[in-house]
Amino acid sequence: GFTDAQSRYMLAECGRENSFRESVIFGYHHDPKPLANGQPRVNIGMFSWNDKRGAKLAGLLRSRGLIQGNQLVRGQATLDAQAEFIMLEMKTYEARSGSMFLARPNITDAEAIDILGRKYIRWAIDNPKYRAGGLRNRAHWLAVVNKALEGVPLDSAGGGNR
Repeated sequence: GFTDAQSRYMLAECGRENSFRESVIFGYHHDPKPLANGQPRVNIGMFSWNDKRGAKLAGLLRSRGLIQGNQLVRGQATLDAQAEFIMLEMKTYEARSGSMFLARPNITDAEAIDILGRKYIRWAIDNPKYRAGGLRNRAHWLAVVNKALEGVPLDSAGGGNR
């Protein structure tokens, strides 16, 4: 249900977040920022969801049989479920940032950086330690995504959505 522009920026953020590493997209990993008690914070999936958001994603995946042991099942069904989770979050739990993103079918790069980076994914975009590298990495992956999608027709059944 995302437009072409929205899809491209989501994919760029996925690349920035984990360089499309299957071990991260289909698994759990530790966040550099520990919990308040010093214990490691555990992230799950393509956008490194953690805490309550991570638990909600894990619950959705478990309900569909897409978690086996400590790994997400590698395959399209798990990717689709994570995309559905993003849409669900944007329409409910993260409604403010989600509605801002979804209301912009032709969203610009600057808008996507602000809405996805600061408000939805909430990576350390304003931390000088991570900002420059994160934005550089995101720009790289956006170029890769755009090159990969050159000439790829939009999904006509979705009215231009991917």
